[in-house]
Amino acid sequence: MKNLLLIASLILLGSCSSDDSDSESQNNAPSGTLIKIEFYYPQTDILSSNTYFFNKEGKVVSTRGNSVTSTEYAEYTTTFSYNSNGQIWKSSTTYEGSIDYTEFTFNNGLIIESLRHRNNGDVLRTLYNYNDDNQLINSISMQIMKKLQQQILPSIQMVI
Repeated sequence: MKNLLLIASLILLGSCSSDDSDSESQNNAPSGTLIKIEFYYPQTDILSSNTYFFNKEGKVVSTRGNSVTSTEYAEYTTTFSYNSNGQIWKSSTTYEGSIDYTEFTFNNGLIIESLRHRNNGDVLRTLYNYNDDNQLINSISMQIMKKLQQQILPSIQMVI
């Protein structure tokens, strides 16, 4: 039993890293803020990690992540833009040379819609619904494909 406890402790200590390569932007993280997450999906055998970077105000400005399987390795970077209310209104993710971005729409301080623009032209629209206490109760997503947009938009313009 002691050996099992020792092995578990060593695994936990070994999984914590002190990567100082980006310490300047990580030093800006507010006290108690998570700066790196590593997770494993056993059903798909994927190991992923995300490292968070902060500006001088302590707001996250970007994340750098990677995913590893037995046959593939992928890296991606996400940057965040803030509106005048200090809310993230846009995130852009660069992956293998392509850029996908998501824009958020707010009403009374709550996200009511997001549009995720894919590099291939497709858009994922998500609507967010809240209860009377401003707690998110559900979200509804719908895929708007580029080909469909090209067919619908000309007919809408003709009607207008």
